Amino acid sequence: MGNPYFKHHVDTGDPEYNLYRGMCNEVAEIFGIDFVFLQRKIENPDDIFGEDGTNKFDSNKIITMYIENFQQFEGNGDLFGKFGFTIDDQLILVVGVDTFRKEVKAEHPLEGDLIYHPVSTKFFKIEHVAKPQGFYQFGAGQMMFRMTTTLFKYSHERFESENGMVDDIDTFMNDIGNDSANSDEADQFESEADDILDFDESNIFGDK
Repeated sequence: MGNPYFKHHVDTGDPEYNLYRGMCNEVAEIFGIDFVFLQRKIENPDDIFGEDGTNKFDSNKIITMYIENFQQFEGNGDLFGKFGFTIDDQLILVVGVDTFRKEVKAEHPLEGDLIYHPVSTKFFKIEHVAKPQGFYQFGAGQMMFRMTTTLFKYSHERFESENGMVDDIDTFMNDIGNDSANSDEADQFESEADDILDFDESNIFGDK
């Protein structure tokens, strides 16, 4: 039988528990920086593939988070692989549970949500939200959210957050896709390819 004079399961109203929880939030706010948190809105889910090809981001919340890997990006860096050049930069972010729920108005972050880093002007996608670690020394639940994020790859998602810095990515990427210079360059490549290759029934390999 445990000692009845020591409490091992602290109630959430306990002053010591509240002090520790408040300190966790304060440390993240002191050493953290402001990010823009974008919740993913699923409009047309595909029950077969388990995805939504029309993801939408129509809300933005300013929230202070602490960068855990503050010296450099985690991950495998820039790689040349079988399928070309890939960038595998990871950013690990920590935020207080109370701070997140107050600012974002959600119970917890979800995989697929986006985080905009104003300093680097990059978007990061939440890939994993760590499960609570430790043995609940104060007898209560999770105090911090730890998120592993990767560099976001734009794929025609809709941005309607009413935040100019964020929504500009939609216009910027569409401008790149419709850029006349890119179109002219593609036409030039196609013309040069026609001069070199000639695919027909008698020349299946296309050599001239």
